[in-house]
Amino acid sequence: MHKLYKQIGGGLLLALAGLVVAGCSFCFPLKTVAQGENIDGKNGLTLETQAEKLVSRMSDSQKIGQLLMIGIQGTALDQDSRYMLSEFPNGNVILFDRNMKTPEQVQQLTAEIQNQVKAATGVPAFIGVDQEGGQVRRMETYMPDMPAAAVLGKQSPDVTYRWAVETGKSLRQMGINVNFAPVVDLDGAKDDTTANMQTIAAIAKLGGLKIEVGGGIRDEARIQRYLDLGADRCILGTVAVKNFDFTAEMAQKYGAQIAVGVDMKDGAVAVNGWKEVTPEPGVAFCRRCANAGVKAIIATDISRDGTMQGTNMALYRELLTIPGIEVTASGGIAAMAELAELSAMHCHAAILGKSIYTGAIDLAEAVRLYESK
Repeated sequence: MHKLYKQIGGGLLLALAGLVVAGCSFCFPLKTVAQGENIDGKNGLTLETQAEKLVSRMSDSQKIGQLLMIGIQGTALDQDSRYMLSEFPNGNVILFDRNMKTPEQVQQLTAEIQNQVKAATGVPAFIGVDQEGGQVRRMETYMPDMPAAAVLGKQSPDVTYRWAVETGKSLRQMGINVNFAPVVDLDGAKDDTTANMQTIAAIAKLGGLKIEVGGGIRDEARIQRYLDLGADRCILGTVAVKNFDFTAEMAQKYGAQIAVGVDMKDGAVAVNGWKEVTPEPGVAFCRRCANAGVKAIIATDISRDGTMQGTNMALYRELLTIPGIEVTASGGIAAMAELAELSAMHCHAAILGKSIYTGAIDLAEAVRLYESK
């Protein structure tokens, strides 16, 4: 995960959070594509010809929409999700554990998504999931317990085939038609030619941005490599909890170039992609980090993240009583008034995501207001 920051004077920073590998997207209002167009084969045309006709009638923004795959909140389509799927050219959806409780519920959700997308675009949606096996599995109670790719790679192709068929059938029954299986051996992607390394270097060359890099940092060599590429700061997440001595050592050595990302659920620290909640209170952990020499904390209340229900101001007021650390607020920021309140309490930065995509916050206006502060 990479965060690109716009410096706003000596006060608040605004950040757009996004996956570099997913690229950037801009949303445009979508009119229904080819209403009445027969795309089910009944008009005697081949599927390829029908597809070509349909695409030829699309605007550029509609074509881009067919390349986008968005995430949604909750186990059913809420008002925000319906708005995104009907008013913008988002042609596809990816589901996570937050969306999946039982096979029956997922089947109903995927049917809702298909109806919403087809009504807006005339084209069925790809509905995807990360059912990779090993540690990356959704709905573990209901889905086949497929081993990790590294384990399957040591067995016969027939074993892998059987697991793939069983997993595919289970997903298809729930209305999921895309599985993001691993296509890169990340354990082997540690040299200077990895895509993320090249992307970070390219972004750094643009200039004018403060770049923070996090995700999977486990050793000093990776920290040093990111900094050498032009990153301003490295974010330590799960490793900060699992290996606190390492975090303290890196904080002492690199100072403000190290930040700790603290995700909190019901006040406690969550790790491993929010799957594991530790017993330690988040504020107490932040104090421990500050005492160890950490200069920056990126605090996310994951119960608010992406909900557009407002951020946890009480949390940030408490964190800002800890001396010696910069606090970045993340999760649920939905209005300009919240940015004003965070700035007034001397919060160092704010990360904006869904509020930008939905138009709840005008990024240009926010930058204009806070650049002079």
